[in-house]
Amino acid sequence: MDANEWKKSVTGGNCPPWCVSQHDDEDPEIDTILHESTPSTMALPPLVNGTVYTASLSTSARETFQDQQRTTQLDLGLIDNRDRSPLGDYVPVTSRHQADALADGLEATAAKIRALRVHLPD
Repeated sequence: MDANEWKKSVTGGNCPPWCVSQHDDEDPEIDTILHESTPSTMALPPLVNGTVYTASLSTSARETFQDQQRTTQLDLGLIDNRDRSPLGDYVPVTSRHQADALADGLEATAAKIRALRVHLPD
């Protein structure tokens, strides 16, 4: 199988069901095929200076013609709403254990927010 035949076997109808990427411009002989989901986002409250960041979580998978293996991960990052650019690097979540730990931490933080909200005005 040549590189273009391989590309057809991993894109189009053969992409992961969550993939929203267009792969037309990816050259399988030199590029990594990158599958990405639509991100799940949450705008954070504005900073004191008015800057607003958005937390973003998406699924991505990479595969190359040379390796012919797909590696899937969750990507957690912050986006600066002024120019929609990433704020620093993203956090790769590469295992179920890491995903569970992240979910547990977020749930614990949400519980703390709910517990502390009684101290705030309506």
